[in-house]
Amino acid sequence: HKYRYWLRIDSDSRVTAVRADPFKDMSEHNLTFAYRKKITGECCTTEMLSTVAAFVVEHGIKPAEPGFLQEYMDQLTYFYGNLGAGDLEFFTSPSYKAFISHLLKQGGMWKYRWDDK
Repeated sequence: HKYRYWLRIDSDSRVTAVRADPFKDMSEHNLTFAYRKKITGECCTTEMLSTVAAFVVEHGIKPAEPGFLQEYMDQLTYFYGNLGAGDLEFFTSPSYKAFISHLLKQGGMWKYRWDDK
């Protein structure tokens, strides 16, 4: 890749202060994903957790931190979507593409707005 990270911001958002270089921080702290705000609750999560859990089982995925994954799933955690950054090596990997392809095939992106958060 020409670049290591991506940054996404909604066109109707306003940046009022920049405290640090987000890409430098991601590199220095070995981060895969950065976000502005974590939210818990049922908004836009209908059937998503069971779909993710089924994918994990079907593909024999062993999370590096299973407690972390389970906590986020138990709390119905999602990320406020107006600002985010990610590691292109991860988000363009075959494993991630297989996961996203699976989610897209389930139709929840359109039926339940899974990608809205």
